[in-house]
Amino acid sequence: MFNLLLSEPVTAASRRAPEYEEQVRRAAEREGRRTRRRCERERNDLLSSHLDGMSSDDEIADQQQELSVTTMTQIESQSVEAFEDVTDDFSKIELILIKFFAWRKTDMSSYQDAFVSLCLPKLLAPLVRHELVLWSPLLDEYEDIENMRWYQACMLYASQADETVEQLKIDPDINLVPALIEKIVLPKVTALVTECWDPLSTTQTLRLVGFINRLGREFPLSGTNKQLNKLFESIMDRMRLALENDVFIPIFPKQVQEAKTSFFQRQFCSGLKLFRNFLSWQGILADKLLRELAIGALLNRYLLLAMRVCTPNDAINKAYIIVNTLPTVWLLPNSETLKNMELFIGYIKQTLENCDASNPIFM
Repeated sequence: MFNLLLSEPVTAASRRAPEYEEQVRRAAEREGRRTRRRCERERNDLLSSHLDGMSSDDEIADQQQELSVTTMTQIESQSVEAFEDVTDDFSKIELILIKFFAWRKTDMSSYQDAFVSLCLPKLLAPLVRHELVLWSPLLDEYEDIENMRWYQACMLYASQADETVEQLKIDPDINLVPALIEKIVLPKVTALVTECWDPLSTTQTLRLVGFINRLGREFPLSGTNKQLNKLFESIMDRMRLALENDVFIPIFPKQVQEAKTSFFQRQFCSGLKLFRNFLSWQGILADKLLRELAIGALLNRYLLLAMRVCTPNDAINKAYIIVNTLPTVWLLPNSETLKNMELFIGYIKQTLENCDASNPIFM
């Protein structure tokens, strides 16, 4: 090995060459997507209202998308082979449940003594995970849980047409689906948040918010649910990580600020997009924690600092966007949020007082 290294010396330039070519290729892809979107906006007369850095140009590179499709195709092929040597009686949830229902129907006493209702979620867990292997609420198109075979089979398990509400209340299997949601679906979503979710991606964020909202409406998940709390903790951790790693707004003196499409403006709008994505979680995450991230850290520490080096007219425009992004409930009189925004409010008041309507620079 050492002889090989000695016989084929590698210079620093040659080591950087592949990395440099990869960076150039990614930059060209981003610029191509940006140009296509700019042309589309020009055709729709939307160029004047667009903020560079707020779109999803940089969310997924073309090569990354191709790699993702290839990987998922391979996983799908392998998952199909997982139960090739297993008979349907032991690999299809609906057939397994038929056998347990026959037991329950013929001898309910022994069925309960064997604690089948407690064992069923664990027994079905591998099959449910197998059906969910490619499922993700972050994808552009994903199958609703309610339409999946495992969900429909479990929802109909032991159900009877003439069943009354009183009978349902004492049914030992009434919590079969909620148990699977808690033990299988929530941990999977938590893993997807930790490993795959990009808080800077508006599309992914809105999909995730929509899914969790629907999950809370349709399933009996309480605030004391351990798996649900783990999911929320994972979301907060990813948001903090994005705040630390993805926000960079260079601060220049006012006299060297460039035009509207400068690097500074693009980075500011990227931070503004993260601010908007953070606030998408209002109503799901605790307001106190959300204010600490969105207002205390992102707005006061980054966005407001950058606004101080903008021209007054530009700063007012940015402030207008920020205020319109805030949840209405946060702007009510005596709201706790207004106390967190004292620095922002004070800066806007000072900027407005300094503006001279007769000065062309503010027109």
